[in-house]
Amino acid sequence: MHLFIWSLYLFADPLLVVTSNECMTLANLINKDWKALGRYLGLTNGEIEIIKYDHQVEGLHEIVYQMLCKWKQQQGQKATRAQLVQGLKKIQKEYLWKEIWS
Repeated sequence: MHLFIWSLYLFADPLLVVTSNECMTLANLINKDWKALGRYLGLTNGEIEIIKYDHQVEGLHEIVYQMLCKWKQQQGQKATRAQLVQGLKKIQKEYLWKEIWS
C-alpha cells in the first residue's frame, strides 16, 4: 500500500464522512486553490461561481467552507475523508490532512 494512504489509515478513518468541523478547519488552510479542489470534488464551475458570488463579502474562509458544505450536501455518505484527501492530492496539498486529523 502506498505510504501516504497507509499513514492516512493510521491517523484517520478514511471511510468516515467529513464533518462540518473538519470543513471549518480545512477552510482555514485552503487558499487560491479552492476552486480546483471544488472541481475535483465534483462541483461544476457554475456552482463554484455561485458560491463565490453569494459569499464574497464574508471572505475566502466562508467561501471555501460553503464550497465544502455544498460538496457534502451533494455527496451525502460518499463525502468521505478519503474522497477529500484525493481532492487535496490533486491540488498537491495532501499534507493538509495531517493538520485536520492528527
